[in-house]
This record gives sequence, C-alpha cells and structure tokens, in this order.
Amino acid sequence: MEIFHGLDETTGKDVFEYASWLQERVMESIAGALASRKPARLMFTKSKASFGMNRRFRNPNGTWSIKDNPEGLVDPEVTIVRAESLEGGPIATVFTYACHCTTLGGDIYQYHGDWSGVACDELEKSTGVPALFATGCGADLNPSPRGKFEYADQHGKAMAKAVLEAPAGDPLVGPIRTKLKMVDLPLEKLPGYDFLRQLESDVEKNKNVFRQRHTKVLFRQYRSDTMPAAVPFPIQAWHFGDQVLVALGGETCVEYALRLKKEIGPVGKTWVVGYANGVMCYIPSEKVLTESGYEAGWDPATGKTIAGGSMMYYGWAVPFAAGIENRIIAAARALVGE
Repeated sequence: MEIFHGLDETTGKDVFEYASWLQERVMESIAGALASRKPARLMFTKSKASFGMNRRFRNPNGTWSIKDNPEGLVDPEVTIVRAESLEGGPIATVFTYACHCTTLGGDIYQYHGDWSGVACDELEKSTGVPALFATGCGADLNPSPRGKFEYADQHGKAMAKAVLEAPAGDPLVGPIRTKLKMVDLPLEKLPGYDFLRQLESDVEKNKNVFRQRHTKVLFRQYRSDTMPAAVPFPIQAWHFGDQVLVALGGETCVEYALRLKKEIGPVGKTWVVGYANGVMCYIPSEKVLTESGYEAGWDPATGKTIAGGSMMYYGWAVPFAAGIENRIIAAARALVGE
C-alpha cells in the first residue's frame, strides 16, 4: 500500500481501520458458521468457462504487456462444491475459476463485485442459499472482453450458468484431513548500499514516483538489516477421501494449477486455488520468470538486479531466483503424500 498508493500508517488510517473492521466481521462469520453446524453432504463436480484470457502479450521488441493473448495458457475448468442437507436441500455453493476479477478497470470509481459478484448474486437468486467464489491460479489471466459493466454482467451470468448446469457430481467423503507448510522461495542477490544510492539518484532524475517509494522502502530495510532474502510461501492440502484440494498462496500463475492437476493424485481428483492463506506477491511460473514482465517481477531495462513490475509494488527488493516452480510443485506433492 505504501508503494502503490503512497499511504503510510497516518495517511492510510481509514484503510487500516476498515481492514481491522473487516477482519472482525470475517471472524464473526466463521464463529457463526461453526456455531450452526449440522449434518450435510458435500458434492463435487466440474464445469467449464471460456472468458478467462491469458494476458501476457509479447511485443515485437521482446518486452511483455498486459494485453489479451489468445495463444496463451488458460485453465477453463470450473470446480464446484455443493453443500446439501441429508434430505437433499441446498445449503451453499462454492466455485473456483482461474481468472482475475478485473473486468472493470481503474477508471471506474464505483463499488462493484465484478463478474464473480454477479455470478454469486445470480446463483443465490436461483438456489436461495449463499454462493462463495475462490479464485484459482489466475494471476496471468484476465476476463475478456473487459472495461464495461455489461461485460462484468455477461461473464458473471455465464459463470452462474456453468455452475447451475454442472452435473450432480460425486460425494466428497472422509476421512477429512489437512496440512499446511511454509516454503521459503529464494530471491535474487540483494542490492547493496552503493547500488541503492545510485538507484536513488536515478529515480530522482526520472521522477518515477513508484520507484521512489520502492527505493525509500529498500533503504529502510537495508539500514535496519531487515531486507528479506526469501519469500515465505504457504501451501495447504485438504484431503476428502481420494479428492485433494491444493491451496497456494500469492497471485499464482496458471501453470501451477495445470501441473498440479496432472501430477497429484488420480486425474480429475485434484483441484487448485490461489490467493490462499496470504497474498505476498505474484508467483510466476518458471517460464514467466524467465521471460520478464509484470508478473515476473523484473524489467529487461533494469534486469534482475532490482525488482520491477509486481515485485516492486509488493515491496520486495529483487525478483525470484530461478527454480521456484519446481520447488513449489515438489513441496505440494510431498505435502499431499504425507
């Protein structure tokens, strides 16, 4: 928040107060749900959606832009869990799809739930019970088309239709068990004092306000010896009999879901969510990390000696070192196998 919005504990007071208020409401909701537990069945099924579009577009000069790329990887799968009473009545619906909720851009100054909010509204109207959305590994995927309210409505209704028309599915059975593991993802070599001083001089000249804020944060970390050399990354596995839910932290790129669905458990028995247990930065695949660009966290103009793109906004000093994809996949596979 300090780098992207220029807010600190004083200027961002309202934001921090709202975040605290929201956390309390979430805890109250969890407590209420626990207090109202009752016997139920969980039914697992799948559907498909097609509005998620890869947004990493390679420019003629070799750089990368955020723009529709019809040739890029996507994950069309919609995973759905329906909670039912023992008599068959609906209790709730949870669905997952790999795509940002960014149909509406920064030029729109109105509250709106985007396509996922529309989908939940449509599902709740149809079923009469709560609908919840969990984002998949869609860090490099945007809805397409985008930029208008009618597109958010279009995508949301398409998603609701996909969920409602999905097959009845199979029951999730016990035993239910879960494990959580933290994995350190190493960063590139950290900058030293001389490099930071030169960076400070350069950004003062070009007046890049985001780089100025980023440099200020890095100097503070350097002087207090608190500049992280790795990113703590949470991985969680939930087992429902032979079905497995893998929950990855951060804004995770689509390759992770595609690989894990192939490499963990029986085919068709694994589903993957991102943004789970904390969002610390984008988590690029090895391919994305090599290519550079916003999701990779570095720019060709500056190289890997300093963070760029998303890693700069999240406040990390440098991009990830090579090898994080296999490190995450190996840790997830080991966790599921424990």
